[in-house]
Amino acid sequence: MGKSNNWHEDYHNSRGYGQKLADGVANGMGSWKFIIAQTVIVLLWIG
Repeated sequence: MGKSNNWHEDYHNSRGYGQKLADGVANGMGSWKFIIAQTVIVLLWIG
């Protein structure tokens, strides 16, 4: 791994498959689109 001037870029490039997958899931589940959709589903289920 070559060092760049940016530690964030170095970390981003050194992540493994599992870390990338976990980051993708976290980004998706933390989005407003997901939160609203999940709320609607739960409200329909309760109703």
